[in-house]
Amino acid sequence: NVVVQARGGHIRGRDSAVAAPRASTWNIGARVTWTPIGGGTSSAGQDGFTYGYMTVTRADGVVQPAKYMAYWVRSAGGWRIAAYKRVPRPAGNVSADLHPLSIATRALPVPDSSTFARFADELSLAEHAFSRDAQSMGLGPAFAKWGAPDAVDTGHDRAEFVRGPQAIAALVSAGLTPNTRVEWAPSQVIVANTGDLGVSIGTIRITTAGEATREVPFFTIWKRAWPSDPWRYIAE
Repeated sequence: NVVVQARGGHIRGRDSAVAAPRASTWNIGARVTWTPIGGGTSSAGQDGFTYGYMTVTRADGVVQPAKYMAYWVRSAGGWRIAAYKRVPRPAGNVSADLHPLSIATRALPVPDSSTFARFADELSLAEHAFSRDAQSMGLGPAFAKWGAPDAVDTGHDRAEFVRGPQAIAALVSAGLTPNTRVEWAPSQVIVANTGDLGVSIGTIRITTAGEATREVPFFTIWKRAWPSDPWRYIAE
């Protein structure tokens, strides 16, 4: 049931995720290498996330640098990716030094089923509130408010990841056309059994006067130290 973020929308299911790259001649014969530079896990070590740099080398020798982000879950079969995205990046040197890892609070209790369901509801409500704040206070201030101190963003057209909520706020608001409405909502959330790590998956709708509304898929990874704390995005 993996979800892969793609240009036209989310690809859902392992079979579809495997088939999608094969539909493009660009990928035939390509080789990929990647290096994780950051991430973290939930308190119980059953959910986690990683992000890093990637290089795609086509069969004809053309090289495309990229960045990736993945949300993982662990079961009896081991770690498996539940949500994934890959985005291109400009050519240029980047540092492969490891970012400080996101360390979870130790030994959080695993709740009963009703409390676990509440954790998922709280994450969904946080994503909705984040979007509402973007309408009332502006996109940049909303990203500054809702980001964890060690939050990272794939950086859009930047070679490296953008780090920290203030830098991310400046990134998302740069070049934004006046009177553009940006709103979003989750269609799915995945939450760790300890309620301290999760991912929201959905669609962003961008509306500018005189233009058709554009829809962009997203997934955002969230964390909190304790289940009683507010959610804050940690990677997106």
